Amino acid sequence: MAYYQYGRNILRQVVQDASGKRLDSWLHPLFFTGQGVRFRKLEVILTTNIDKLGKAGETVKVAPGFFRNYLMPKLLAVPNIDKFAYLVEEQRKIYQPIEEEEVKVVKESKEDMMKEYLAAAKRLDNGTVVSILYLSFC
Repeated sequence: MAYYQYGRNILRQVVQDASGKRLDSWLHPLFFTGQGVRFRKLEVILTTNIDKLGKAGETVKVAPGFFRNYLMPKLLAVPNIDKFAYLVEEQRKIYQPIEEEEVKVVKESKEDMMKEYLAAAKRLDNGTVVSILYLSFC
């Protein structure tokens, strides 16, 4: 609640200033604290692939408690600061080869094509043809 209170006071001060020429009042550090601690996120760099969060080397935003209690103790992520970003990028270049997808082309044999033709012929033999005649009343 204290953060919210500071945010309201700063907002009052900015509104009372009303000159609009002072930009430093909009850049006050406590001006953006009105959202509260609950909605703040930390940017972290993942060191391993984590389901529903991201791949290794990606920068993601997570809650502070999730980082402090789960990701950091298990060394699954590091804070997004310059030295860690540099180290992770260098390790990524060394240890992680470029992922390439391998496409396997399978040629259809004559037997496979004949099976498809026979299945289509069976469907046509068992089916009945229904024709609908549209009459126009003029």
